[in-house]
Amino acid sequence: MVDIGFTDEDKAEIEAINLKLKNMKQEVFDRILNKIWQDTNIEYIAWVQFTSYFNDGDPCVFYVRDYMPGVGVGKVFYSDEVAEDSWSVPGSWVDTDKEYLKAFFAFIEDVEMSDFMLSLFGDHASVQISRDAGPVVESYENHD
Repeated sequence: MVDIGFTDEDKAEIEAINLKLKNMKQEVFDRILNKIWQDTNIEYIAWVQFTSYFNDGDPCVFYVRDYMPGVGVGKVFYSDEVAEDSWSVPGSWVDTDKEYLKAFFAFIEDVEMSDFMLSLFGDHASVQISRDAGPVVESYENHD
């Protein structure tokens, strides 16, 4: 094999940097969720994430979307756009909760988070995280 100057040490350093970046993303993700649980009435957050099956000739893209946070039993709002202001939930829902969620959803759908979200929860997945339990991940094939 031709020596192109890429050494085992280079590979090890790149792997270490990638691991550090993944760990940093995990720390931020956990910190944001903890802040939401601490400062809001939100009891769970759900979303779907998937790579599209078809994109009209363009490369298929990984998405995080279709957010579904909830407050209380049977009190759910739904929006597939973060910017929508039409979210409404009866009961203990307050506007500041919306601001936390907008920030969280902007964070998880950021293109820089795609690799992390994909590695954490997988592709074609429906994810729900609750205040009192870890994530529940189920298969999600009903898209496109």
